Amino acid sequence: MEGLGLELPREKETGSHVYHLYVTQVDRRDQVLQTLEDQGVSAGIHYPVALPFLDAYRHLGHTPQEFPVTHTQMDRLISLPIYPEITIEQIKFVAATLATALLPKKD
Repeated sequence: MEGLGLELPREKETGSHVYHLYVTQVDRRDQVLQTLEDQGVSAGIHYPVALPFLDAYRHLGHTPQEFPVTHTQMDRLISLPIYPEITIEQIKFVAATLATALLPKKD
């Protein structure tokens, strides 16, 4: 999916992840989510607001300039389906649907 504006989770060579959530980053998140939903793929946004920007921390007055990467990622994160019973066929369907959703929109 090179060049489609998709960033997948990365693992370090020294370990592996248990993937409680499979969180990716995409361009045009809302459009991608809508396309996935239209095709029956349940994807979501688990953490819509990063910690520095939660109401609990509002009194600290954090700005996007203090956390530029975090602030940018807030609008790009999507959690894709992941659970023990997911089949290879379902994974392939999610991947194909996501690839289609990431294609540039033609005018």
